[in-house]
Amino acid sequence: PNELQVMTAMKVLDVSENYIFGELPTILPKMLSLTTFRTSVNSISGNLPSNIGMVTSLEELAVSDNVISGLIPTTISNLRNLKVLSIDTNQLVGSLPSEIGELNLTQLSVGRNQLVGTFPILLGRASSL
Repeated sequence: PNELQVMTAMKVLDVSENYIFGELPTILPKMLSLTTFRTSVNSISGNLPSNIGMVTSLEELAVSDNVISGLIPTTISNLRNLKVLSIDTNQLVGSLPSEIGELNLTQLSVGRNQLVGTFPILLGRASSL
């Protein structure tokens, strides 16, 4: 909801395990202090918004167990503080963007989607995974 955009000091937004449906909010970049965004185990649909890469304060992005579809946006590589990326059990397609290998992730969950292709070579060099 657009009402979230006035909550610029919010650090954690966790609405996991509810009965929420609809698409992910595109106003997340206005939440300047957001470090944790969890919406796992809901019925959220649509694509991961390409402007997700503008939420540069994010350390955890957990949107698993929904019905999110489409490609993983390459702008996700802008999330330089991201440690946890949990996008498993959705309907994501395409390949895992090679840009994900540039992040310093400690946890990466992408299983149970419809991803294809090769594993990003840079992920193989990630010392924190």
